[in-house]
Amino acid sequence: MLAAAARAWGLAPGAALAGDAASCVVAVGAGAVLKVVAPTPEARAGLAREVAVLAADGGRACARLLRHDPDLGAALVERLGRTLESTVADRDAQLAAICAVLPSLWAVTPPPGLPTGADEARRLSGYVAAAWERLGRPCPGSIVAHAEAAAERRAAASAPGRSVLVHGDAHPWNTLEDLAAPGGWRFIDPDGILAEPEYDLGILLREFSHDLLAGDPVALARGRAGRLAALTGADPDAIWDWGVLLRAENGLIHLAQGHDAIAEPSLAVSAAWATGPPGAVHS
Repeated sequence: MLAAAARAWGLAPGAALAGDAASCVVAVGAGAVLKVVAPTPEARAGLAREVAVLAADGGRACARLLRHDPDLGAALVERLGRTLESTVADRDAQLAAICAVLPSLWAVTPPPGLPTGADEARRLSGYVAAAWERLGRPCPGSIVAHAEAAAERRAAASAPGRSVLVHGDAHPWNTLEDLAAPGGWRFIDPDGILAEPEYDLGILLREFSHDLLAGDPVALARGRAGRLAALTGADPDAIWDWGVLLRAENGLIHLAQGHDAIAEPSLAVSAAWATGPPGAVHS
């Protein structure tokens, strides 16, 4: 498939770059990358959403889309620099960098047909409950109940007036150096959801399990939600809810894939959150 796309566009693929189980990404010269996704309905639908977001963004907050062919399952995208994770060690500085870019994406007019925040809350909650049963109830049921309660709150709060174009997976590995603006950052691989902005900030509670397990996971995560809210003007309790949902889903996904080294600490944090003291988030 990669060779077919390269031939169709007259490209000479170079070194393989980081991809995932459903895609292959290679360098094309110094300024572009060629991404080809697996020929499955899910992968093709994901690429279509990614392409729609990149086209709407126009290089403002994300890599610029150069070319796309849905029949080939391929996209040619501007090449950015190194990841934020590989270049900035301080976690708070990473969070600040991501929060500086996100508002530019949130201001983009969303393309049509994206799932809503309510859709996503129900999807996440449904996955958590189903995966927990399918995997033989591998973690405390309190995690599932906590996620379901968070999903109910986020679905109820979903409203067109608060919905923006969110990236859906804005973390330090998807935040790369903006080679056209030294010192700046832009995103790759957007999922594309029409949701409240706190969804994107919940991603930053989903990550960094070992950081949170180094102390009190509840206090550290609530403090992080408060800092993210202060950086963006978002609602810290909505950030918390999305973090609860996204972390539970992520832990069970990794467990299902046999990635126990990632799943176990992630679910340990989820368990601590589910049994920790209730209360609003404060910065």
